[in-house]
Amino acid sequence: MRKPTPRAPIPPVELLAWRPRAQAERRLTTPSCPTPAIECSAVSDLPARPETFAVARGPGLLRHLAGLPPHQPLRTPLPKRGIHSILICHLNQSLGNALLLSPLLTELEHRYPGARVSIVTRSPVAHDLYAGFHQVETIQALPSQWLGELPRYLRSLRQLRRESYDLVIDPDAQSGTSRRMIQLFRARYALGYDGPRKAGHLTHAVTVPADLESKGQLGVYLLRTAMGLAMEDTGPPPALRLSPAETALGRQVLDGLLAGLAQHRPGAPVLALFANATGPKQKDGSWWRRLLEVLQPALAGWTVLELIPANGVSMVADAYPGFYSRDIRKLAAVIQASTAYLSLDCGVMHLASTTAAATFGIFTTTSAAQWGPYGPGNHVLAGYDMEPEAIARRVIESMREAGLPV
Repeated sequence: MRKPTPRAPIPPVELLAWRPRAQAERRLTTPSCPTPAIECSAVSDLPARPETFAVARGPGLLRHLAGLPPHQPLRTPLPKRGIHSILICHLNQSLGNALLLSPLLTELEHRYPGARVSIVTRSPVAHDLYAGFHQVETIQALPSQWLGELPRYLRSLRQLRRESYDLVIDPDAQSGTSRRMIQLFRARYALGYDGPRKAGHLTHAVTVPADLESKGQLGVYLLRTAMGLAMEDTGPPPALRLSPAETALGRQVLDGLLAGLAQHRPGAPVLALFANATGPKQKDGSWWRRLLEVLQPALAGWTVLELIPANGVSMVADAYPGFYSRDIRKLAAVIQASTAYLSLDCGVMHLASTTAAATFGIFTTTSAAQWGPYGPGNHVLAGYDMEPEAIARRVIESMREAGLPV
């Protein structure tokens, strides 16, 4: 039997040429962007103003398999005008991560004050966290486990895909899911960080800075760099933007809690204590007892209020009066009415950092450079490889440096 003649390998360019003309690869150059930056499907599919057509569905996987180089982003900065509709894709469900998106929202208000912002997120409390940002008009909170709620997941995506955006942003420096998600939406410009886990089209890809780790500041750096601006400061701090009515309610709730306490003197400082955390950050009751035994004498004139975690169980055996609420904004208002706040690194710490209370965050496992609270009145306490007694002494020292009466 005659053996078939082996076929010569097809070079990558010919491989792409197999596709029908309607899907043939095209590269676009414009006077404002001489470097080919965009891949479109066919000439007939190009928009009337091709220089504004930034995100197109292209054969990124085929390019990778064929060994072709990745698409090059635009070399011109984002325009300072003409951005009116913005979509942020931030697929993280933790409270801390969701709050650390707020500096970018504040920066967008400053750079594009008339723009409308939409957010796609997995945070179940996103509506509460971003209620104070007037530019945020639409929040799509996707289910955290999409396989179990596929119809709802698809409905949310369809709603977002109905619109076209001037700018879509993937602010996370590491998440590959957010990058894949923004490929689903129609936009003139796509902004995000470059990296090995970041596959997909971007018109403005920014290199992750080697000297900046703060999760909250990275979003601001991303936008400023894409606009051709320098990062001359830390940018705006995280914000919740409690209303005057919410602030007054927090004061009223705290006063009501303290009114029946014989040991509380009117006008005495209040320390809001949250003794919970998640995963390896969490410490047990004995750890906290050892820390509080050293800290308590320095707080002789203070009233300590424990903020009860979501499970409704005190972490310090009900040693102090407690406050329990699942309302994020009400919890923040009570912290705002307090003098100071103390906890390990956790989501409630980031919530406290948005208030006027002096916030002290203890770091024993996670990176303080990445997750530490920043901005006026916020203090990072590095407690790596330290016993709780030594950490307590560091807390006292830091409170004194902050001018608190300890």
